[in-house]
Amino acid sequence: VLRAEVRRTLFAQVRPGDPEDLVGGDTYSRLTNRRVMSIGEVTVDFRSHPALEQIDFFGHLWGGNLPGAETLSQAEDALQDAVDAVMLNPDQIDGFSAIFDEILAQDLPALYQGIVIGGEEAEEVRILDNSILDALQGVHVGQSRRDQPADERLRSNLVAIEGNTIYSRITPAINREAYGVYVGNCDSLLVIGNRLRRQPLASTAHLRMDGVHVAGALGRRVIIRDNEVMRYHTRVNADIVYGTDIYVDPDTDLQNPLWLVADNVAARIEVANADPRVLVDRNLTG
Repeated sequence: VLRAEVRRTLFAQVRPGDPEDLVGGDTYSRLTNRRVMSIGEVTVDFRSHPALEQIDFFGHLWGGNLPGAETLSQAEDALQDAVDAVMLNPDQIDGFSAIFDEILAQDLPALYQGIVIGGEEAEEVRILDNSILDALQGVHVGQSRRDQPADERLRSNLVAIEGNTIYSRITPAINREAYGVYVGNCDSLLVIGNRLRRQPLASTAHLRMDGVHVAGALGRRVIIRDNEVMRYHTRVNADIVYGTDIYVDPDTDLQNPLWLVADNVAARIEVANADPRVLVDRNLTG
């Protein structure tokens, strides 16, 4: 079980790769933390832990003897077997033992979801004055139904998320994005006076985690105000940043809405496509 958890940190999300992306046998993007490489006759694309690139982990994985994979499934199995073999004998690749030990030490307990509002309808939702500790997702509000068509949007009506304290933790066993507060498709939204803080773990610093994440079909009023949102982004350099403290991504053609992000303490605020309808004002950033 422990090997499976650590393996998901070392590599995850295996999918077919484009052979044209290969340069000299393999490529790695620090922007996406994804590696493209050939395994037998198959080109694969997967997310890789950035620390592995510093020791050329995948270059040493088979010692030059690649398996003869002919399908994506065979390639993924070969990758899994090879990584498992190294975990059983970490010293066979120089520098891996230190990475392995750090991941094991930081594979801490975590709450998957704190408060979740789902289902097909949510006329009025008030999430007030809670304390949520060590959660991958603190508060999640999103409507859906089984066999829902791809173009159908189920929306919350009135949502107020106020006065909550959320301590977020994303651990090595997790291989997905995470949020302190997530709201999707909402007619009227208030996110006010909350305090959110992410626990910094070096082994998961490359995994995106947003503090407040609001996206989808938004109605006439969205107010994100008076929140303290800290440590949700990791900056690698001027061009590479993982995660953000407050993220807003409206997906609607509504004109002249009241969409306001103001008076927050948040080091990084991001509005998708720099949407001019979202007013970002008087925030303490930087």
